[in-house]
Amino acid sequence: MKFTKTNTLQIKGIAIVLMLFHHCFLNAERWATVPYEMLEKVKELEYYPISFVPFSSHTIQYLASFSKICVAMFVFMTGYGMYTDYKQKEEGMNIKNYVLNRWLSLMSGFLIIFFIIQLLSIFTGRYAQVYGNDWTSIFYFVLDGLGLGKLMGTPLFCLTWWYMSLAILLILLFPFLYKLIGEYKWIVLLGSIAIPRALGFTQTDLVRYSFAYILGMYFSEQNLLVTLKLKLLKGGAFFKIFKFIILTLGLAMIIKCRQNAWIGWKFLDFWDGFAAVYVIVFSYVYYF
Repeated sequence: MKFTKTNTLQIKGIAIVLMLFHHCFLNAERWATVPYEMLEKVKELEYYPISFVPFSSHTIQYLASFSKICVAMFVFMTGYGMYTDYKQKEEGMNIKNYVLNRWLSLMSGFLIIFFIIQLLSIFTGRYAQVYGNDWTSIFYFVLDGLGLGKLMGTPLFCLTWWYMSLAILLILLFPFLYKLIGEYKWIVLLGSIAIPRALGFTQTDLVRYSFAYILGMYFSEQNLLVTLKLKLLKGGAFFKIFKFIILTLGLAMIIKCRQNAWIGWKFLDFWDGFAAVYVIVFSYVYYF
């Protein structure tokens, strides 16, 4: 048994569903089809054009906030996939060439979307609205097209393109982390949580998701997804059902901890990575 590319696509599919759920139901403004000036009244009455029965709108928003772990799931799978892929090519490919190929693959897909969006909006005036009218607009346009807008603090034509800066940084860090994981394994995991705090780093995108990225590489190096699946499905029907119930209750506890302001939100780097891998393992074991 092994974790296949099909399994990777399935996990990414779940992450996409969580991403859509997060963006659609994070707050009432995203689904309440009423004039803005009436929105506060709608909130008071808890009347919305969408029925969430048997759940309350508050519960849906709560779960939508938790669904932000979709980013950590993508980051985890990036680390897992890159480590697995390069491990198979290590003897025949220099790691610098591998990183270059990954970057080109990432950028080729993004640039197609980038230029299509720019062409479709050419008559809307959004270019000037986002980048401005002077010479710096060209500079901002180029940085945005290179996926570096969020990293450099320059305007983004589409706000969701912030992820490109993170993805590029993760690819560039791969050679360094690949060597560290191979030599120090779980120590690197602990370091990804402890070192940023010891050095007083702010919760940037890279700091927040580095744990999930390293966790993915560590899982690949140890083949933990397959190992956990074999162990959790071991035994008779009673033990399988018992483990399923325990893991389901564990997921509920993780959701509660991650959403807790005093526990989860102060340590989002850890909880995003931990919650993401929990959902991935749960899905891989019981859904696929």
